[in-house]
This record gives sequence, C-alpha cells and structure tokens, in this order.
Amino acid sequence: MVLNKSGRGSHLLELAAAGPGRRPGAQRSLPRKARQLTDDEKMAVVEGYERGEPIADLAAKLGVHRTTLDNLIKRLELTREDPEAVLPMVRDEIVESYRAGETLAAIGSRHGFSLNKVQRLLVAMGEAIRARGPQGTAPKWSNGRPRELCRPRTTRTRRLEPRDRTQSPQSAALLQMALALTGTTRRAT
Repeated sequence: MVLNKSGRGSHLLELAAAGPGRRPGAQRSLPRKARQLTDDEKMAVVEGYERGEPIADLAAKLGVHRTTLDNLIKRLELTREDPEAVLPMVRDEIVESYRAGETLAAIGSRHGFSLNKVQRLLVAMGEAIRARGPQGTAPKWSNGRPRELCRPRTTRTRRLEPRDRTQSPQSAALLQMALALTGTTRRAT
C-alpha cells in the first residue's frame, strides 16, 4: 500500500472497511429488545382490555408497540366482554341516552365503559351509529348565501356501464405483427 505524505492512507483503508455510510470504529447497532411489561402493567392491560379500551390506546399509555399487547392478550387467552353480560336495564338506558343525542364518550364515562364498548353495545342492540360531530346544526352557508343558491360541487362519477373489452385497432395490429414475427397464427374471434 502506498501512503501519501500526510499519512492518511490508513484512514482511507478504515473508511473502506467500514462500508458505505458508516464511520470507522462505529459498532453495528443490535436489534432492539422489546421492553418487558411489569406485572402491574400487565394487570392494567387486562383490566383496560376487559373494559373495552382499544389496544392502541393501551399501548400508547404504556409506551409499547401494539403488537406487544396483542401477543400478551393472545398468550393470556383474553376475550372481550360479551354484550349480554351488561345488565338489560343498563343497555336500555344506553340506547335511550344515545337516541336522546348524548355522545358515546359521555355515555361511556357515566357507565364506566370506553366509547368503543358503548358503540359495540349499541351495534349489538341494532342501533345505527350517528356520524361524528354536532348533530342538528343549521345548513352550511357559503359566502353568505344559502347552500341551495351556491353552485353545485362537481364530483367524479363512477362508470356504471361495463367497459368495452374489444381491442383497439392499434393493439390488434400490434398483436398481428407480433404473431407474424413468432410464426404463430390466431383465430378470429
């Protein structure tokens, strides 16, 4: 090996040996090991899961990935609470409150359920879930004019009729040329 006058030849060798994008002497990073949950954290997961809290929310609270909790739930063979386990009187009160316009979160906090559990109970009872946001508001206005007087929005419409599956003249000609070059023939359809 030839060293230049500044003696940087060995440094260049180290750079080449380290590989692209790496500094010489830098150690390779090892894969991260998943953080182990404490027994208290595991109990919090079990309680939250049985209350109906979403796994993503539980994972965010504990600072772990969702799949860590999925694996724990699978290992413990946990299941969500059956909607029939809620007293019929409580279920009826939930439906009445929801029909009266109360939000899922407000109903859940009053009964000690997550809003997802309230939603699952309502769906199990055959209740349609409202769209998010305030209900029964006045119609939207644009530039001070009622919606009916505004120019309608243009939307893309989907093609309802089936597409024509016949070949274009150009693609048919290209196909004929390709078949002629390969020496094969094609029957007309």
